[in-house]
Amino acid sequence: MNRAVTYQFTIRAVTPAYFGDSKQGELVRNAHGQPLVLGNAIGGALRDYLNRNAIPEELILKSMGGDQVSAFKESNLYISDGIVVCSDEVVKEGTAIDPQYGSAKDKHKYTLYHFPEGSEITFRIESDELIELIDLDDSSKQNDGLLASELEQIIGTWAEGLDTRQLRLGGQKSNGFGAFEIKELRKREFRLDSIEELERYIFDDRDKGKGISVDWKTLNRFQPKSSASVTFSMNGCFPYGVYQNFKLNDPSCKDMTGLLYKQGKYYIPSTSLKGLIKNEIRLLLKRMKTAEAMNAQELDEFVEHKCAELFGSIDQRGRLVFSDAILEKTRLVEIDRNTASKKDGTKAETCPVYIKIDRLTGGAYSSALKHQQEIQGETNIRLSLALDDIADGELSPYIFPLIYVLRRIGAGDVPIGGRTVIGLGQFAANMVEVDAGGERWSIETNELSDRNRNWLEACYESFKGWCNEDAAYVV
Repeated sequence: MNRAVTYQFTIRAVTPAYFGDSKQGELVRNAHGQPLVLGNAIGGALRDYLNRNAIPEELILKSMGGDQVSAFKESNLYISDGIVVCSDEVVKEGTAIDPQYGSAKDKHKYTLYHFPEGSEITFRIESDELIELIDLDDSSKQNDGLLASELEQIIGTWAEGLDTRQLRLGGQKSNGFGAFEIKELRKREFRLDSIEELERYIFDDRDKGKGISVDWKTLNRFQPKSSASVTFSMNGCFPYGVYQNFKLNDPSCKDMTGLLYKQGKYYIPSTSLKGLIKNEIRLLLKRMKTAEAMNAQELDEFVEHKCAELFGSIDQRGRLVFSDAILEKTRLVEIDRNTASKKDGTKAETCPVYIKIDRLTGGAYSSALKHQQEIQGETNIRLSLALDDIADGELSPYIFPLIYVLRRIGAGDVPIGGRTVIGLGQFAANMVEVDAGGERWSIETNELSDRNRNWLEACYESFKGWCNEDAAYVV
């Protein structure tokens, strides 16, 4: 019996999600200006996840297609574009970090349009070339076709990946984007020997989303390849307040800037933490090579090559995933100006205010008062490191630089955010918690215990070897 099978996923974002256009920071849109997710973007993430599971390569080629030794093999699956339902798009602003000075790079402010948490995406995975059990005697079909049971197992694998957050969709994954949960999975079968069902399959996309609801947890699935990860976390507070230059919609003051705010809480975006930590590791790598005979260009290339291993680049996936730092027990920093009454009888402003200085003349700009929100509160800085290619018992070379930077942040030596010259952004934490495959370490941010010092020295030796292993790669 000829038949086609359609699986329809409806997934809900549990983190922000970004599906970029050719223009950096923009979303893909249809002819009506509505955002959508292209099927090839979904398919690329799905194929990448299959490669990270214990699935035979020939099965991946049968299902998703690809280059073979002799010829290109067409895919047996069709993946539709994703229909997006969201309350509104979110615009994120940021500034690139100048690697030379560690401060915001002049004229390098960027915007990033993305979908907020709670956004829903619906897409279909279809196949009309499935092999039935009665066709297994036909060797030509067996070699080229996909068994219905194999497709079901692949669908179950993808569903589990979404549920465990191991399968993320879209871009900005290292910034914590692209995690979804399954709202619904539906299955619909069409008998292609029936004219009516054939017409519905070809012409009626809405009918493909009908059918029966499937409990994905009952589906067979392939086992993921063995992999390891290390989680770093640090609980602390901002005793003097923290500030970032994001424009706020404050009706009382049109020029107010401060921290981002979502779901009733202030937060520091993962992109800010990633940029700060990446810059500190850049500086550490440069110090590791100052005694070697490298010119400035070779040193910069070496540093960027090493940073790409950790943070990713256009050509490779990074190993780190950052999370937003949500502030708890927050308090606005206020200035007591009760004695400064206004002529119209309104209350004096209590937010911090400063005057912008003309760098050329050293004088104050006329009518250039800056109003800002400074927030005191507690938060948890958290990131994870993937170690897919590290052998058991081997110390990862990436652990030391991350602990080194986090300890500096926790000790207040590397402030977070803006206006740090007046003391804002100093973070106070006692410990850096490291969970390495079930083995936990609590690393002090100040004086180290003998046990922690010995372990960090071993981590440092691994890091030093990593810095030296391909020092001659620059041509």
